Amino acid sequence: MKQHDRKRSLGAIKPASKTKPNSPDGIGTMKIQRHTLEVIWDQLCRSGDDEITVNLAAWENETESDRFLTVELSPRYEKRRLEPLSTSNGPDVTRFFGRDQFEDA
Repeated sequence: MKQHDRKRSLGAIKPASKTKPNSPDGIGTMKIQRHTLEVIWDQLCRSGDDEITVNLAAWENETESDRFLTVELSPRYEKRRLEPLSTSNGPDVTRFFGRDQFEDA
């Protein structure tokens, strides 16, 4: 399944009745998709930490009978690390251009 065909991990938060000072202002549920959880789990395992940061987004919505926030959970974007090409896999361009050209860059 292509990235853009995947379902998003979405939930909804509705206003809550506060029964105590520390009661939440809103409560709700979220459906987390397997692909979202797999990427987040992979990021957590690779980090070596006990926590990671994920992305949250929210949109205000209103129906005739309800007001709520739609929330989305998604993994943080990670830039891919490019590995340097091994000289055994192809020509060494530093021999062609000379090493001093790359040392100034």
